[in-house]
Amino acid sequence: MSFEFDAVASLLKCPGCGASLIQADQSLVCANPEHRFSFPILDGIPQLLAEEALELSVDEWSSLGSVELNQQD
Repeated sequence: MSFEFDAVASLLKCPGCGASLIQADQSLVCANPEHRFSFPILDGIPQLLAEEALELSVDEWSSLGSVELNQQD
């Protein structure tokens, strides 16, 4: 099962801070540079729970393209 991010992108927000999310491989990443949460997508279903989130390091988050991430806010 695949996850169709483009179909729901405008509806999804980070449950931790309310910022926009972008898809990065098999996860959704918070566009907020203060939080940098990454939520896994398992079997086509995003796990948008704070308990499931990983906080990316500044370097990891930046490597995703912080300019692109900041435009999603």
